[in-house]
Order: sequence, then C-alpha cells, then structure tokens
Amino acid sequence: MSRAPSVVSGAVSGATAAIAFTWVHDLVISDIWDMIGPMVVAGALAGASLAWTHRRLVADPSLRTWVGLNGVFLLLFGLLGLWSVVVFDPITTVAEMPTDEPPHALIARALPSTIVFTLVAVGLVTRLFGGGWRDAWSVLATTIVLMLTLGLNVSIIGLVEFSGGDALVVAEVYALILVLAVVHTAVAAGITRRRATRPQPTT
Repeated sequence: MSRAPSVVSGAVSGATAAIAFTWVHDLVISDIWDMIGPMVVAGALAGASLAWTHRRLVADPSLRTWVGLNGVFLLLFGLLGLWSVVVFDPITTVAEMPTDEPPHALIARALPSTIVFTLVAVGLVTRLFGGGWRDAWSVLATTIVLMLTLGLNVSIIGLVEFSGGDALVVAEVYALILVLAVVHTAVAAGITRRRATRPQPTT
C-alpha cells in the first residue's frame, strides 16, 4: 500500500483545512462563514491537486516527501509576498480596498509579475523533487490552482500601503496561510497513516 496521501485524502484534508482557515479567520479578522461553501470546494480542489502532483512528481512518494512538497509551496507563498513588495510600489491603502468583492484591479496589475513568479516556481518545484519536463505540467496545473485559490491575494501585497496597524493584518494573513498548510498536511498524513495500519482482509 502506498505511503503517500491519495487524491481523495488530499481533497478531504484540503476541505478540512478550509474549515480551519475560516474558523481562525473568524476569530482573528472577520466572519467569513457565509463563504464556507466556496472555501471548502476550493480547499478540496487544491488538496486533491497537491496529492495528485505529489504522486506524479516524486519517484518514491512518502509522508516525508508529502511534508516536503507542502513546505516548499508554503515557502513559495512567503516569497511571493516578498516578490510583490520588491517589484511594486503601493498605489492604494487598506481602507480603500473593496470589502465586498476581490480587488480585481490590483490582481490585474500584478498579473504579469504573478505569471513570471508562477513559472519560476514550477521550474523550482519540478527540479527539487527530481521531475522531468513531462512532470512539470502537473506541477504547473497544481500551482495555477493554488494561485487562483490563495496566491492572487498574496501577489498584491506590494500594491497596498500598510501602516503600523496594517502590518498586523499582513502578519495575520501569513499566519492564516500557515494554519491552512499545517492542517492540510497533517490531516492527509493522518489519513494515510491510519489507512496503512488498518488490518488488510485475508483471502
């Protein structure tokens, strides 16, 4: 039996992580429970995509390589925020940002830079985990899913001017991403361990 999370385990862990993300967001920032449906769907899609790519990319997938892959993507999200700060100058403030819809104008402005960063990330992940150019397509698909579900909001950080109090919001955003990654990685690992230790029926 494989020691790596299955696509189903990835989907379950992603959905669970989305619920944890929503709960913590409610505690420290604001109530977003009205978005729980789309959040769970997005989490399940991202989790399944990560598990699928892990199995395709890694020659001998295991829980250790699973944790490693998730850790690399977590690090990449941190670097994406830093990349945004380096590349862009602020053009708006937190108070001026829309609260009832995504910041479409900011996302569009950051999009060319985000695309470049995404392609670099795909090459880096593929290289780190020993994949070839055929495997890069699965990494690209997963990276796009992660960018659409989470990364676009990180990519615009450099376009927003933060005051001292606003800096706390940025810290909270990164803390939420950390919660998302840890819960997703741990739940999938737990499901996989339980499945591996379950007695197999004899024939």
